[in-house]
Amino acid sequence: MRSPVNGVIVRWRLEGSFGQFELRVLTPDGGSIYTGAGTSGPQTAIGTGLETFPADLPISAGQTIGLDNLGSSNLGVAVTSGEAGFWQPPLADGATSAAVLEVNRELAFNADVQPAPTITSVSPASGFVNGGTAVTISGTDFEGAGAVTFGGTPTSSFTVDSESQIAAVAPAAAAGPVAVSVTTVAGTATSSQFFAYLSPVAPVSPAPVVVKCVVPNIVGKHLKAAKGKIRARHCRVGHVVRLEGVTGKTGTVAKQNPKSGKVRTVGSKVNLKLGT
Repeated sequence: MRSPVNGVIVRWRLEGSFGQFELRVLTPDGGSIYTGAGTSGPQTAIGTGLETFPADLPISAGQTIGLDNLGSSNLGVAVTSGEAGFWQPPLADGATSAAVLEVNRELAFNADVQPAPTITSVSPASGFVNGGTAVTISGTDFEGAGAVTFGGTPTSSFTVDSESQIAAVAPAAAAGPVAVSVTTVAGTATSSQFFAYLSPVAPVSPAPVVVKCVVPNIVGKHLKAAKGKIRARHCRVGHVVRLEGVTGKTGTVAKQNPKSGKVRTVGSKVNLKLGT
């Protein structure tokens, strides 16, 4: 059974066996010749049912696995059309030797290989320098991820939602683009897409409103109406001169000072002369 990918063996299983065994990685060298390339710690099978054991054993594409029988153990086999190879004594790491092949039998064990992770996208692609942006990282083989970093800075919080998605919170960082990385037992993946840290944009204060006295045209208006227009334009009623016999109710503005359209400071006076 050859591994199709580079990765790490994270667990292995035995069935129909009892005794002490250790898992071994083998590099094929042609025919029945192999080189020992790595060994897990010993594990003890206590029954003949299916048993699962943890491992942390690197394996490369094309390598295969074997078992070392440590002592008087019984290894389960099945009658098949395949063949099994044996070494006596067990093949040591770094040693190269041909296996003794036995046909029509297969050893009852297997292993799970976790490939190195990959990152395909980071969304959103930017956030502010003070951190806290919720980021979704998509890719493959995120199982058991132990670290997520933004430009080398570990995130304060992340959750492995599935083998293909991680929900992370971006940490605080300096402004600029950074790469996102995910680390599992099988290796570290670094994104080709950068996450951009942005500086917050200060709000722009509106320009202050400058209020002016804009003198209205009040010639011909009765005094009450003239006063209303003057105040509406942020001006103030100034000195009122009445011709003889003219009252505020009967007279109209015959003359004003300043003239209509002049711009003065708020509260500037507009003087009136009432006539008939």
